[in-house]
Amino acid sequence: MYTNFDIRRFFGFILIVVIPLMTYNLEENRWRVAHRPFTSSAHFLIQTFFAFTESTIGTVQEYTDLLGLKKQHEEFRKQLALQKARIATFESLKLENEKLRTALGLIQDSPYKLELAEVLSFDALPDMRSIIINKGTNHGVQKDMGLLSESGNVVGYIIQTLSKTSTALLITDRYAVVDAMTQRSRYRGLLEGRSSYTLRLENFRRSDDVLKGDMIVTSPFGRMFPKGLPIGIVESAKNDAFNINKKIVVKPLQSLNKLERVLVIKNFNKDS
Repeated sequence: MYTNFDIRRFFGFILIVVIPLMTYNLEENRWRVAHRPFTSSAHFLIQTFFAFTESTIGTVQEYTDLLGLKKQHEEFRKQLALQKARIATFESLKLENEKLRTALGLIQDSPYKLELAEVLSFDALPDMRSIIINKGTNHGVQKDMGLLSESGNVVGYIIQTLSKTSTALLITDRYAVVDAMTQRSRYRGLLEGRSSYTLRLENFRRSDDVLKGDMIVTSPFGRMFPKGLPIGIVESAKNDAFNINKKIVVKPLQSLNKLERVLVIKNFNKDS
């Protein structure tokens, strides 16, 4: 029976439980000295526990604050993106209004009747430069009527009409031909499409006075446009390989691949 007695557990119980209780209840100073290590250890443990708890609480609070800041940052980013989208929309509307005001000013000031039309589509074939507009015979649009941009520059002419839509050939198409002349020296020639961004002015001799930077306008002999309408600027004027004629390259005044609206000249003829 006594063989199962564990003396180490007994003395451990005495040291850990009994002695601290005795020293805590005794009044003599010699016993108070004995319990001081226990109370000091307990005090140290309590301080350590509270310090650890405060540190943990502070860390959790900082983490929570960071999560809040991150959420606020994401919200600010969303609001900023929304404001940028609104600004872009306002800028687009502003540009549209400016273009419309310019077009309406041309319609009011022009001696000819101009019909404002929306561009519905561009030709899908790479070697063709044509557009379809939302005005047709129901709106008085007919074949061979000239087209102007919203800024008043020559951009093409009608080649086919339906009741509600029409097809127009842009001046950059390789089959397009416009009777034109130099504004400065008044030399006349035929302006033909060359590529998406350039035209060529034909029937000029090497001695004709044509210089880089000259404005090219419609001539008084064309059947689709009144005279003097702007078309493009001479990009280069050089003599050909035989030194007989001039090779003249003209750049349109604006990109024809970005047309959104056009003006149809409805009542022009040579005698007007």
